[in-house]
Amino acid sequence: MVVQQSPTQRNQRIAAKALYATIGVACGSEIYGLLHQQSLRILTLEYGLLYATSFVLAFTFVWLTAKRNVQIAITKYGVEISHDEDFVRFGWYEVKRIKPPLMLRRSWLFELKNTKRIKIATNYFSRQQNREIKHLVANITKHNASNGEISHPRVVNSGRR
Repeated sequence: MVVQQSPTQRNQRIAAKALYATIGVACGSEIYGLLHQQSLRILTLEYGLLYATSFVLAFTFVWLTAKRNVQIAITKYGVEISHDEDFVRFGWYEVKRIKPPLMLRRSWLFELKNTKRIKIATNYFSRQQNREIKHLVANITKHNASNGEISHPRVVNSGRR
């Protein structure tokens, strides 16, 4: 199974980060205005333009630095994670422990036997895609545990940057 991040999902995440940064700037200036000048600054035209400009700048910065084309391929042999900058592969027999996402930790954590840790953030994918990943990982780990033997080739990290 291959799960690929959709462009709309990526853009929604980027817009949310930019909005949070803009709200932080607005709250900071409003608190300063209330404490020192006893007036709200959000109602003025100048600060409205400042907030709009800071949103556009934050969105542009986050969009330029975001990971693109995140793709996860989960097979009965192992996991392959790739995006524009990096490529990581490992086999199921190399996995020491798998920690599924929780409420506070929103990522899959794969601890490998060679003390390497690999995180797959769940916010890159839709809810349906996250359910597919959870179902597939659960089935494969259950199958490997009940099978008792692993008959697949060694898959290693290519180290590509």
